[in-house]
Amino acid sequence: MAPAYRSRSLVRRILLNPAALGYLGLLAATGLFVAANVLFNDSADDLVLAALLFLPTLPTGLLFVSAGEWAAVGMAASGLFQAVLLGAVWNWLAQWRQNRNRRRRPSAPTS
Repeated sequence: MAPAYRSRSLVRRILLNPAALGYLGLLAATGLFVAANVLFNDSADDLVLAALLFLPTLPTGLLFVSAGEWAAVGMAASGLFQAVLLGAVWNWLAQWRQNRNRRRRPSAPTS
């Protein structure tokens, strides 16, 4: 079993990077925009605005289309899942780039 500090470090590396935070920020901004429009505007376009919440979570959000009252929870879970995936890809690319640069550096001449 992995120590607790390693799992916290893994979560920190995966969720606290520019890709994951940017995606979560996009989701939060979309949610705030939709909430403000629904609360302060009287229009029949509320269903169209609900589709705006659905668009950023599209690939995994399709699993929760017919979830009924659990659709909001499903979209939040799919957004978090996609943020974790983006963070993992960011972390992998950063490690790959670091290893590639380490291999390219010439060794110091020995005299």
